[in-house]
Amino acid sequence: MRRSAASTSCGVCYTQRHTDPCYLARHSMKPTAKHWFLLDHVVGYLLKTRSHGICLLPTSLALSLWSDAGWGWDLKRSQSGFILKLGDAPIH
Repeated sequence: MRRSAASTSCGVCYTQRHTDPCYLARHSMKPTAKHWFLLDHVVGYLLKTRSHGICLLPTSLALSLWSDAGWGWDLKRSQSGFILKLGDAPIH
C-alpha cells in the first residue's frame, strides 16, 4: 500500500510519513486508540477520494523519468528523488 500511496495519494502519505511503512500492520494484534485514529484517517481518506483516479489516454503513453539530487545545506546530507510518468500521469 505504501508504494502505491506514495505514487498517487498525498493524503495517505501524510499519515505514513509520520510513521514507518508497516506501523499499522505491526500493531494490528493490539491496537491502541492512536492506531485506531490513524486507521480511521486512512480509511476515511480512501473513502472520500475513491472516485479520484489517474486517466491514461492511449494517444500519449510515453514513459518519462525525471530525477534530481542535491546536497541539503541545512541538514548536511544528500537528498535525491525521482518521478516516473506514463503519459501525463505520475505512476511512481
